[in-house]
Order: sequence, then structure tokens, then C-alpha cells
Amino acid sequence: MWGGGCSCATCHVYIQDEWVDKLDAPTEMEEDMLDFAIDVKENSRLSCQIKIDKTLDGITIQTPEKQF
Repeated sequence: MWGGGCSCATCHVYIQDEWVDKLDAPTEMEEDMLDFAIDVKENSRLSCQIKIDKTLDGITIQTPEKQF
């Protein structure tokens, strides 16, 4: 996590389908920043905007291939 600034899209990740509905909806600012990410999908999120708590215990994410 990069501090939650939502000022870039370098922390772009894919959320596994079974976890998408357990996250808070992305803000308009996050959606705007995702416009700058590569290979955006419906399950794309910025990891800096995901609030981690006990309900997300076990969550797995994937990074886009071009981010490796």
C-alpha cells in the first residue's frame, strides 16, 4: 500500500470475483485514476484504496502482467 493518496495507478490490481462485493465501492477519484492504468477490467481496483479489515481475511489479488 502506498499511503492511500490515490494520485497514480501504479498499485492497480485485480480482485478475485468472490471478493469484489466485500469491498467498499470505488470512489469517483479511484475510477478516474484507473483510467490511467493498463489492462483495466471490471474487477480492477487501486490497492491503496482498499481498506483492509477482518472481513477480508484470505483475500488474494493479482497484478496486471505488464506491471511485473
